[in-house]
Amino acid sequence: MRPTIFVLLLVSASLVNAWHQTGHYLVVETARNSLPPEQRDLFDTIISTFQPRAPLSVAEAAAWADLSKALAVKGQFPAEWHYYDLPLNMSREEVLENIHEDADQRMPLGIFGALKTTVDYLRTPIPPDCQTRFAKSRIFMLFLHLMGDVHMPLHTCAGFVGNTNQTDDGGLRFKLGGGYRNLHLLWDGLLGWSKEICAGSETKPACMKARLQAFTALPQGSHPSPALPEPTTDQMVDTLAGWFLETHNLCEALVYQGIEEGKAPSAAYLAAGQTAALSQLGLAASRLSAVLQQWLLCPKCPLALEFANHTTDSQIECLVQRSTGLELPAFARLVGLEEPPSWWSRVDWVSPVLVAAVLGTAGFYWWRRHSRKPRSYRMPAALRKGR
Repeated sequence: MRPTIFVLLLVSASLVNAWHQTGHYLVVETARNSLPPEQRDLFDTIISTFQPRAPLSVAEAAAWADLSKALAVKGQFPAEWHYYDLPLNMSREEVLENIHEDADQRMPLGIFGALKTTVDYLRTPIPPDCQTRFAKSRIFMLFLHLMGDVHMPLHTCAGFVGNTNQTDDGGLRFKLGGGYRNLHLLWDGLLGWSKEICAGSETKPACMKARLQAFTALPQGSHPSPALPEPTTDQMVDTLAGWFLETHNLCEALVYQGIEEGKAPSAAYLAAGQTAALSQLGLAASRLSAVLQQWLLCPKCPLALEFANHTTDSQIECLVQRSTGLELPAFARLVGLEEPPSWWSRVDWVSPVLVAAVLGTAGFYWWRRHSRKPRSYRMPAALRKGR
């Protein structure tokens, strides 16, 4: 047996729900390792800006967008930005029409519009200060994550529930047997922890490194980075649209073929799915590397210029200056996430005074009622006359 086939079997040996972190880590770390040294240092600087005292690892940064989604942070990163499930059997023209419509929205509807918006924001020159660097660090991690999501087939398409016209929410309502809950979780689990690969790796980082080495040894783990066009709006949208369309076509050609609702998937289906998942991760890594090198971290790119001299000392200084409530004002305004202040928030400084006045008034009347001296007793008139 050839070593690559043996490694492929090891990578596919365990079906655990781990696309969430393992898959995203493989994409981002593979892309990072392919960068030139100066761009790799810049990559690390942008990531560490988010949390300079205890910088996130690459695995944590790659999965951070899922964590923020799970925490339901108000006004940031809607869950819908992680997918855009277009129904099966749509023509190429219909798919492109839908995703271009998403790209034209000020507030993205799904992953395609979110990808386009994040790249636009990262390429927008903004005077570098603590606030904008912190915002761009978080958007950068969101972008890294979305590049993995857009290559996951069930983040781009959806089948139908039975014979109805209702979609199955990207396989979440496509129930399976054999211990598999639904089709989406099955595909999430096509990349699982392998006991063989992680043998002797007692810590999670060591196991991650072992899986990265196994992945990069596979043919699917090494794709040449494509040459990208100039990042004008139209060229960028067309490039991202082509990647989305490829994933959607894969979903239609493979994910919903050879599997029946309510039944366990066959061994052949699982093997084909695992091979496709590994190939998609390799494509995502090569394309992410190309975007980083050619659109975001090139010497004259705005993002690179803004972080060029952002040292560890300046990061910590920003951390001290930054208030705990600082979020993403510039990005929020860009995509329309920033909610207008409510009437109550405008007069919030008055609220303590109002509360004190109400409590004071109530206390005064309570004191008046309970502190009055009892009325003096007056003898009835009939008794007074008899005295």
